[in-house]
Amino acid sequence: MGRTRKLVLLLHQLANEKPISAEISSLDELIGHADQHELVHWIEPLAPALRRVFLVHGEPRQAETLARLLHSTHGLEVVVPAPGQSFELN
Repeated sequence: MGRTRKLVLLLHQLANEKPISAEISSLDELIGHADQHELVHWIEPLAPALRRVFLVHGEPRQAETLARLLHSTHGLEVVVPAPGQSFELN
């Protein structure tokens, strides 16, 4: 089962608890594992349009380091959520 299909199933399960409105996009540009420099460079053209970035992959310590780097480089609000943590999106 593909990642997009798994995400749709997860959103469907969550929707049973609360209504969800979401747009699902496929990011085919990233294949394999990118390092911090590659991710910072990749997000550069997207940064002006982003309101908040959620880092949900990788080890927490490295994710926090990347979050600080994205904030200092692009001024982004970056969140490394704890397992089970929820957010109000508007």
